[in-house]
Amino acid sequence: GIPNFRTRYFLTARKAAGGGNCIQGPLSFIPGREEHWCGGIRPLAEFLQRDLPPMAPLGGDGSNMGLYRQLLVSDDMKRKAWPYIDVVVPSSIYSNCFTKSYGRYAERAGSCLLVEPTAQQLHRQFCLPQLVCSREARQPVEHVDAEPSANCWVDGRRPRKELRDYLDPSTSVLRYFSPREMLNLMGFPPWFSFPADGSLSVRQQIGMIGNAVNVRLVAELLHLVLSDRHMSD
Repeated sequence: GIPNFRTRYFLTARKAAGGGNCIQGPLSFIPGREEHWCGGIRPLAEFLQRDLPPMAPLGGDGSNMGLYRQLLVSDDMKRKAWPYIDVVVPSSIYSNCFTKSYGRYAERAGSCLLVEPTAQQLHRQFCLPQLVCSREARQPVEHVDAEPSANCWVDGRRPRKELRDYLDPSTSVLRYFSPREMLNLMGFPPWFSFPADGSLSVRQQIGMIGNAVNVRLVAELLHLVLSDRHMSD
C-alpha cells in the first residue's frame, strides 16, 4: 500500500449491449484486485529522495543542499502553525493529503518530514507502540480534503498521540516533501519529471501536484472499465 491518506470517490460507467449487471457500491476496493491493493502499507522511506536529508547525511556527500534549503519549514511558520502541522518520519506508514497550497503553508496542507535523527528516535520510542493494525480501529474522517482530527485513525494505523506533541518547535527541523517525493506518493512512474529548463520553480511544481489524483489508482480504474472481465463478472 501507498502511505498517503487521500480519500476520493470515483464513478465509473460503461454502456453494455443488452444491459448488464450493475455493481452496487460504493466499494472500498477495486473488484478483482483486493489482494493486490489491500496489502501492508509501505513506509515513507521507500518514497523519499536518497540525496535529501534525512535519507542523506546533512551536508554530506550526495545531499542536495540547494533543494533542501528550499524545502525547510521556516521558524515563523512553525511558531504560527505548530498545533496543526502533521509531522511524519521515514518509518511512518501514513502521510496526509497534499493540497495546492502545500509548500506555502504547513497547516492542513500536507504532512511535513522530521529531519533530525534524535527526534525520530522519540517517535520510535513513544509513538510506534501505540499503533494499531485492526481495521475496526478506523474512525470516519470529518472532511474529505481536510487533515484528520487528532482523534481520527488513518487506515487503522494512526498514533494515539501526535508526534509533534513530543517535540519542541524551536529546535525541530522540518521540511516539506519534494516534488519528486510527492510524485512517488501519487503513483507517478520514475521516468516522469518536470522540464529541466528551470521554467517551473519548486513551489510551482508542488502546486501542480497538489490536489491531483493518484495516477496508479486511476490506471487501475480505467483497466476495470475497459476490460472484458469487468463486463462478465
